[in-house]
Amino acid sequence: MFWIGIVAAGIALLVNFVLTKRTFVVRLVLLTLGLVGVTVTAYKYLDDQQRMAPRHLSDKQVVRVVAGLKQFSGQKFQMITYPKCDECSNTFILIYNLLIQAQWVRDGPPVGIPIGAMQSVLINVSNNADARTKQAADVLATALNREGIAAKLDGDSGNSAVVDIVIGLKP
Repeated sequence: MFWIGIVAAGIALLVNFVLTKRTFVVRLVLLTLGLVGVTVTAYKYLDDQQRMAPRHLSDKQVVRVVAGLKQFSGQKFQMITYPKCDECSNTFILIYNLLIQAQWVRDGPPVGIPIGAMQSVLINVSNNADARTKQAADVLATALNREGIAAKLDGDSGNSAVVDIVIGLKP
């Protein structure tokens, strides 16, 4: 789409400034309209590229998230994601590494797979969990959202000592 806009602008310039005998004002208006069209196309293209890109964090973002999570060192967590989804698996590894750097403790191997088409990172904590576990889950969700990774906090996990994390599809 982006390149179509660029080609259209090039053709418009050629037609308006070389092949026609229009007044300067008309040429200027047509040029302005062409540039607006190219600008809108470029923004749409960049938005599409960002939306389709895998979830990631810069080194600075990783440092900020880990620093916020370290206060919950020793917090147990469990994670699952969709099999055969490369973007989900990469996000799983990204978040897993964040939690390990923050000295959280994985509570055994993954159990189960997500059912349905869940989106974002779903962070579940039991309604019966202690205040520290609930706060750890809240801080994780807030940190991920602040850094551009969509995360939702829910209260339906079974184990009251574990923060349960499901890496869903990118929204």
